[in-house]
Amino acid sequence: MRVDLWGTRGSIPSPGPETIRYGGNTSCVGVTLADGSLVVLDAGTGIRGLGLALPTEPTRIHLLLTHLHLDHIQGLAFFAPLFRPDAEVVIWGPASPEASLRDRIARYISAPLSPVEVRELPCDVSFRASPQEWEIGGARITATAVAHRGPTLGYRIDDAGSSLAYIPDHEPALGADLEQLEPEWISGFALAQGTDLLIHDGQYADEEYDAHLGWGHSALSHSLAFAARAEVGEFLQAIDDHDDLYTAFSRIVGAGEGFPQAAPLTREDFDEYFIRHSTAVSVACFGGYLVGASYIKPNFVGRAAHIANAGYFVSAPYRGTGVGRALVEHSLREARRLGFDAMMFNLVFESNQARALYRELGFEELGRVPKAVDGEDAVIYWRSLEDIEPGEVDR
Repeated sequence: MRVDLWGTRGSIPSPGPETIRYGGNTSCVGVTLADGSLVVLDAGTGIRGLGLALPTEPTRIHLLLTHLHLDHIQGLAFFAPLFRPDAEVVIWGPASPEASLRDRIARYISAPLSPVEVRELPCDVSFRASPQEWEIGGARITATAVAHRGPTLGYRIDDAGSSLAYIPDHEPALGADLEQLEPEWISGFALAQGTDLLIHDGQYADEEYDAHLGWGHSALSHSLAFAARAEVGEFLQAIDDHDDLYTAFSRIVGAGEGFPQAAPLTREDFDEYFIRHSTAVSVACFGGYLVGASYIKPNFVGRAAHIANAGYFVSAPYRGTGVGRALVEHSLREARRLGFDAMMFNLVFESNQARALYRELGFEELGRVPKAVDGEDAVIYWRSLEDIEPGEVDR
């Protein structure tokens, strides 16, 4: 099973330099099954790019809609296969006593919102209410109603030994303590339980949640608790901006710790340094708050792009608690998965604890850059990734 993220934003498309790393399109995920079948999850503006990337030969596509809020269907009228006579598109979605799925979607693909009507689409298109369980290709698809405003489904895909749960708009807590609830009382629990990958709502910071209780979205700590209770293998959460990351980084730079900047960066410079050119950015959270982060990027483009450059930071209260180790171990595994052969970085203001950790994890000290920052030497660390397997390091 291959999962491609074509749209990761909520509510409204947000193009611009600050979203260039993960894109500004609204919800759309492409899932290629083991037999080559394509399942598309939601039809936000990201579905336009997905459609343009598909081959032009005759094809059959299954589109699974979680619900019909605008940010999950607004790209539908721009999905290229809908306008190809040789394409077959099967659209699945939640049932409603109000009207059929076709009639509800036709309210969007019709005047005055669209110059094209559903009945005019040249493809072979059909609309089906999602049953509780069915098969597409060799995969088993499970659909379950989840806590969100209006008829809303979450989906689970089990295919060739891999599993994915997709619940992008979801409020499992509804003011309750998820860690105390019995599993049968937690919305979406059975869908997510034990999956290899969970894609889940991440709309609000914890301090924002009380003002939005009942709106159908999760606070960060609720999402983390839900993933932990469901014992998922990997957890992917949609976060609309990098404010928490920028704030934590600025606090560390302001304290003169760990990074060479003399003063906190502007938001634009931070995005350029930490986000924009990174191959992967990971964050560590505890109790709903960001407590550390890492990035991986090519050390140099071109012939040296097989070597990863990494950077890490951990907020002061959480140093020595295992957060740093988890970030480094994860970055090694992620860098190997992304195809890098080795990793290196320069470390300034090093501590004995950091040196011991890097040595324990297999890094070598290649040398020093004398008086690199405020008279302090920078230590050059390097590690081959040949012994790292994609599944070897726990997350």
